Amino acid sequence: MINNAHLRILVVDDEPDLRESLTLRFENLGFDVVTAGDGREACDIARAGYPDCIILDLDMPVLDGFGTLKRLRADAMTADIPVIILTASSDTCDKLITRNYGVQGYAIKPYDHQRLAEQVYQACEESVTA
Repeated sequence: MINNAHLRILVVDDEPDLRESLTLRFENLGFDVVTAGDGREACDIARAGYPDCIILDLDMPVLDGFGTLKRLRADAMTADIPVIILTASSDTCDKLITRNYGVQGYAIKPYDHQRLAEQVYQACEESVTA
């Protein structure tokens, strides 16, 4: 098991309450958490802060999750950052599309926090050992 004390998660969602909730939950698990309200801001933060994992919503203003994934994967500095999708969409097509961008996990709102935390741990562990 990895030591999460120095791991940084980027939470990307346009809902401030959800960002705050996820921040509190993951900080209680020992993670450092930064947040973004849209995809453009997320890409800027990812380039500057090199998060160990990104939790990403699909339906956002300015730059949606698909556009964000495309930008992240096209940039050498952010291409290998693990991404976990957290969305209200249970559309199988969305899951397939995001899989093509190499996402490490997919959770549907309302989400099971324990399962989401397990996905984050697994994605970070795979990233650290890669």
